[in-house]
Order: sequence, then structure tokens, then C-alpha cells
Amino acid sequence: MKQYVDKEQFSHAIYDLVYDNKSQSQKLDIVYPEIGDGPFPLLIFFHGGGFVGGSKNCFTISFIFKLIARGYAVASVDYRSALEAPWPAQILDAKAAVRYLKANADKLNVKTDCVAVAGCSAGATIAQLVAATGGKPIFEDLSTGNENFSSKVDVLISFYGLSSFVQDAIGGGMPIDLFCKVNMISREELIKVFNAEYLCATDVLLRKKSSEDLDFVETMNPINYVDETFPYALLQHGTKDPVICYKQSEQMADMIRQKCGSERVQLDIFPDAVHGDIVFKCNENMERCISFLQTYMPSNQIDLCPLPEIKIVSVEE
Repeated sequence: MKQYVDKEQFSHAIYDLVYDNKSQSQKLDIVYPEIGDGPFPLLIFFHGGGFVGGSKNCFTISFIFKLIARGYAVASVDYRSALEAPWPAQILDAKAAVRYLKANADKLNVKTDCVAVAGCSAGATIAQLVAATGGKPIFEDLSTGNENFSSKVDVLISFYGLSSFVQDAIGGGMPIDLFCKVNMISREELIKVFNAEYLCATDVLLRKKSSEDLDFVETMNPINYVDETFPYALLQHGTKDPVICYKQSEQMADMIRQKCGSERVQLDIFPDAVHGDIVFKCNENMERCISFLQTYMPSNQIDLCPLPEIKIVSVEE
């Protein structure tokens, strides 16, 4: 049985919008607030899963849909898995999705004068790269369409993301069975592409032992592309994260401060929190994220009603 966000609970949503036609994975969903006519401020979310697992409606990202209660439209994006296409397909897809949403803003009833991106784990890494390289030629394939629209974004929220693939590559990885468990993917699926007893996400993305080519891996790092144009950012991480060390977010925050000034980034380090910890997904932290968003892209929904619980369904596959 696999668990997903229950689509039936949302009265205003559009599912499986195709933002590119290279793969069945290149689709996104938009869930709208229940109140108001729009256009609504937009947050674009990228799921986690070690670049091999997860989905745009996986139960692990259910918390992000709480934002609709405060007037935000949430676009949840699928992108090509590393099992389907090696790096940089994942960031190319993400930036194509941003351009698609901007090109269709009127039809989709969303505001795109100020756009937020967010993600957890691998998705946070993608969101960081979009934030750092949006509107720039690097990691951009304009042949995918909507070339007259920029992939630049204005706000970033990163939940326990990876800012340095080099640190991931030299970290030794984790046993393949643990990698599969963390990212909810079968060992059989994974070893079709990469057969090794120890894996890190960078190995899987590149389909080779990434520690053997650190010069190339260096070109993948979000932290390397931070400059004075980096958007306003909220970075959150836990001190006991065994998958991605919290120091990655600390280093990213330091780089943003160095390039942009201290007002450009807020860093929340949660003592004793692990990867995907409930502390990130609880209502108290969602209120924290909403407050951050309201500063830079306010919504019209100011009614502070309790945030909803997002229903999950189990599906036999």
C-alpha cells in the first residue's frame, strides 16, 4: 500500500497539467484556496525522495497544502527521476515548470509578479538551484517552451535541503537498503541503473561514483551560484538529520548573507530534529512559513482560522 494526499478534499484544484512533453513525469497539480476569487499568490513546491522517489501528491508533502487556508495557491511539481534521466534533467524540469506557470498565469488564476519556490530534501535542493539560477542561462533549456518567460523567482523556502553535492559525494553515502527505505523506492528499481552497496544521491543522479569526478560535481552545487540577486530565503534544518547534515543549510545561509546581506535570509535550526521531522510539518511551523511568505508576497486571506489537517489515502499498487 502506498499513501497519497487525498485529492477529494480539495474543491478547487487542477491536476496533471503538462508543462513539457518529454516524459509522463513532467506534470504538475495546482490546489487553490477555498475562499476568494483570485488571482492567488503562488508557491511552487518540489517533492523530495533522493531524486529517485516521491511524487507531487505523496503523503510526505501533505503539510504544504495547509497554505491554501491562508490564501496561497500551491503548485506541486513532478520532475524526471534520476532512474529515468540523469542530471541535469531534474533542474531543467523545475525551471520549465516555473516558466510554464508564468506563461499561463492568467488562465490558471495565479499571480506571478512575485513567485515563491519551496521543497523538502531533494526538492529543497532543486528549489535552491531555481532560486540561485532562475532567469540565467545555466540549467535552462528554452526549447522546452515558454522561452519568453523568465524562470526567476522571488522567495525560497528550503526544508532540510542539500546545498553542496560535493559534500554529499565525499560523505560515503549510505547502505543501499537504507537509501531505498529513506526514499521509498525498491532496491530492484534502483540497481537497474546503479549497482552498488553504498549510495549517495549524487551517485544516482550522475549514474556513476560521483566522488571520482568532484570537479564536475562542483558545478552542481546550489551554493556556488548564490549572488546578489538571490531571493529572500527561509532555510530550515534539524541538528540530528542523518541524511543531509544541518551544516549544509548553515553554510548556505552564510553564503547568502555574504553576497546579499543578513536581511536576505532567515535560518531556523531545530535541535534534535531528524530528516522529515514532524517539527517542520506541524501547524506551528506552517504558521512560521506563512508569516515569512506574507512579508514578501501577502495574500488576501487574513482570517486566522486553524490550519486544516490534510487527509491521506492508501492505495494498493
